[in-house]
Amino acid sequence: MKWVFYLLLMANVAYFAWQTWHREPVSPPEAPVLALPDEVDRLLLFDEVEPGELQPRVALQEQTEPKEKDLPPPTIQTAATQEPVAESGEKPKSKSKPESESESEPKPEPEPKPKPEPEPEPEPEPEPEPKPIVQAKIDAKPTEETKPDVLIVKASRDEKDSRICYRVGPLSKKTEINAVTGWLKTQDVTASQSHKQRKIPLHWVYLPPFKSGAKANEYARRLEKDGMKDVYVLSKGKMKGAISLGIFSKQTSMEKRVAHLRKKGYHPSVGSRYRKQRVTWLDIVASAKVTFSQGSFGKEFPSLPITTTDCSK
Repeated sequence: MKWVFYLLLMANVAYFAWQTWHREPVSPPEAPVLALPDEVDRLLLFDEVEPGELQPRVALQEQTEPKEKDLPPPTIQTAATQEPVAESGEKPKSKSKPESESESEPKPEPEPKPKPEPEPEPEPEPEPEPKPIVQAKIDAKPTEETKPDVLIVKASRDEKDSRICYRVGPLSKKTEINAVTGWLKTQDVTASQSHKQRKIPLHWVYLPPFKSGAKANEYARRLEKDGMKDVYVLSKGKMKGAISLGIFSKQTSMEKRVAHLRKKGYHPSVGSRYRKQRVTWLDIVASAKVTFSQGSFGKEFPSLPITTTDCSK
């Protein structure tokens, strides 16, 4: 059995080798030939045409196109051959002559109608003058009456721009206020008053508080015997038991008082006190037309302060 298997195997191998070595060439499939009708020319390939039969496309086109010289002359219809048409659209009546004579004899050419001359353009009619429009009655005043109002407004603005404002003060005495207002009236200038409460610092000369009120009163009597004036013993407050020796608005007056007490052998102290006072300012608004100046006011009242201010405030 073993030898039979090997023989069959060798036979298969030999048959396979013979099939591969002796394979017949396979021809390509032929394309079907299509039958064309007789009136249709088949397109030829470049290889199928002989070289002598090839011609350029331009030369072939020139051969196929007819020359202009060979073309027959165009027929031109003359006026004799054309039948005249009546303007009304009716056909002309045939004459009594036979058709042969009418065909042989040339018909007279119709005279060309003259071109109609262009009509002159009509001249443009002059436009009618516009009629005056009747204005309706209005209750408002004419513009002539409103012009003065504009001038008044401008004048008021100019007056505001030309104003000069001053401020006098502070004034604490009524006599000073009356004197200034009276002088301003003589200069045709009015002034408005403004008041304010303010604290005025004062210089206070005193002796420190004593241990008891009795000792303070005894020491005050001693000062009066030495010729001191304005002696006062405080009976209440934080400075209870102190002896006041005078309150001065000016520093020079305070210094003189202190020097006099020290000359007598006393040792006073100096402090500050405040007093409420109502003061007055005079606000002056003067126009450029009025002969008022800061210099003229200074000559009349040299001790009173005067300053320029902003009129818009």
